[in-house]
Amino acid sequence: MDLNILKLTRFNGEEIFEITEASIYYSYEDALLSLDFRTGKCISPLLEDTNERGGVSGEFWIYDLEISNLKELEGSSFYIKDGYKNDNPKHDTCSSFYYWEHQPISENTIEFIKFTEDFIQVKTSANTCDVNWCDGSKPETKIEIFAEFKYEKNHTNDSTAIF
Repeated sequence: MDLNILKLTRFNGEEIFEITEASIYYSYEDALLSLDFRTGKCISPLLEDTNERGGVSGEFWIYDLEISNLKELEGSSFYIKDGYKNDNPKHDTCSSFYYWEHQPISENTIEFIKFTEDFIQVKTSANTCDVNWCDGSKPETKIEIFAEFKYEKNHTNDSTAIF
């Protein structure tokens, strides 16, 4: 899979979007890691019901993660079973995806491939209801992302310090 790409494998074909923004944040105070992404328009041949305007986005949160710096993530992976139904009652959301409207994503696998001075290369896969048929009448959509998530080296505010 190419870098900085979001691929949706749907019941009626594949949609590929270029990722235009990908950021990673870590809060030492809250022991919380957040990955956020946003895309431009679809770069693959359009399906009958493709979101032509683009702007697909999503977030993943990993709670209770105790690390001293982001380099420790390199080579590690995390699994989040359900985007809204998770084991920690303090946190009701672990992942969300926005195509036309927000929808939970499940079976999330997040792999931290490579750490550099400017970004962390991340590969994720997950499932959600079909992006245009959330009534369950179509098979789930598989979400795959391979991107460079950027971070701010000297970001300091009371709740977030990145590196």
